Amino acid sequence: MFGRSNWAVIGIDPATFPVFEQSLNDAALMLANSQLAAQSVARMRNIPAIGINPFDRPRMDDIAAPGVAALSGVDMTRLADFAGQKAEERNDGIIDSLEIGELFAYGAKSFRIAEDAKRFGFWLVYNDAKDVGDTASLKEHKAYTTTFKPYKFLSSAEKKAIETDAKAITAGSRKQYPVLIDFESGRAYIEATSKATIFMLRQVLELLGVQTQYMAWRFDGSDWMRVFLARVLEESRYKDYFRKRAEESTRFNGQEIEALEDAELEGIVSDFFAMTQAETEDWIGLRAPATIMLYPNSNSVVASSPTTATLLLDATSTAHVYGAPVAFQERRTYIKKKTGEERVYRETVFTLEVSDGMNEVESGAALLRGFDLPRFKRTIQREIRKNKEVPALAYFWHDWLVAMNNSIASFTAAVNAVLEIDGERASSGGIQRTSNAENDEVIEGGE
Repeated sequence: MFGRSNWAVIGIDPATFPVFEQSLNDAALMLANSQLAAQSVARMRNIPAIGINPFDRPRMDDIAAPGVAALSGVDMTRLADFAGQKAEERNDGIIDSLEIGELFAYGAKSFRIAEDAKRFGFWLVYNDAKDVGDTASLKEHKAYTTTFKPYKFLSSAEKKAIETDAKAITAGSRKQYPVLIDFESGRAYIEATSKATIFMLRQVLELLGVQTQYMAWRFDGSDWMRVFLARVLEESRYKDYFRKRAEESTRFNGQEIEALEDAELEGIVSDFFAMTQAETEDWIGLRAPATIMLYPNSNSVVASSPTTATLLLDATSTAHVYGAPVAFQERRTYIKKKTGEERVYRETVFTLEVSDGMNEVESGAALLRGFDLPRFKRTIQREIRKNKEVPALAYFWHDWLVAMNNSIASFTAAVNAVLEIDGERASSGGIQRTSNAENDEVIEGGE
């Protein structure tokens, strides 16, 4: 998190917030859905299990934490049994009896990342059990040391007790994903794009009372991604400079190519193969690696550098960009204090890959592939130096969420502008909710 990665976006019904908040305040419900319970289920039942930890305690369940005693196999079995009970049968007395109050979280405050907004964060954890030893020898060892008999000679009750301890020696494997829940925008974000993980998020949210919805990137036409990229390329500034740099790359190595005197222009031709300014005032640049199709029915080719992309696009009259990382930049000016000289610099606000893979159709999610906020870290570090204080962890999570929302809005506005979509048609563009049946028919960007 807080760097270049891939995110999935699903819809949530804002009207279900009261039920969600009530669920967070239910100790028994949160224990049953906690990572502490999930790891017990995975290890003692040998089945995959899903749990959550609060945003500021990614390893809250870690029983190896200083001063926290490891749970015994018997206690883990009790916890696994508790998680499997029906809601009306659960008794939160197990929290005190097992002394696990510091190993899981409940209460809306533990998950809220903004005091004045309905925004929350947590870690979604997928658990599986992995046997790290020979189970038969473990059981035999336990039988010898506790009953002084071989395992085959034990009663059913004795075998069951030893099997429980042997399972406790297996190791749990886990994968964790940060999740942001925004009832203000009606969206949930997870830093993952596989349909299995997205379905896991839906399952957890629905267990906590949140009604989830299908979402997808939608604009006019099923081919909007390639039309958008084609127009950015067509309306690109600095075409002669891009071609000259590409031609130089065929005759010289990188160190031999002479840099342009204009530092701003040198940065553009070094990093991009197209750069245009939209009516939204955003500067939109196309980067490598880019997927390019030379002929209408040919296989696509990956251009690993901006100069290679330029050369390939000039190779045939039908060549077009099939997919590429897109950078949205701001162009700013500043005055040097010592000389009074005016300087221009560009700052990348966010990046996002535009290609066919922008929707995960089966799980009903819009994807943010290659998403990054390059100035996010620098901005916060500047604030820390200015205020001489490190903000709370919730601040980092909330600012990232707000920036993602803003980036989606900026991208949507830019696509509408480039594709000349206005009026009511523009309001239906961007990440839109769909029904399950509609989502089956979403072709644009489907995988």
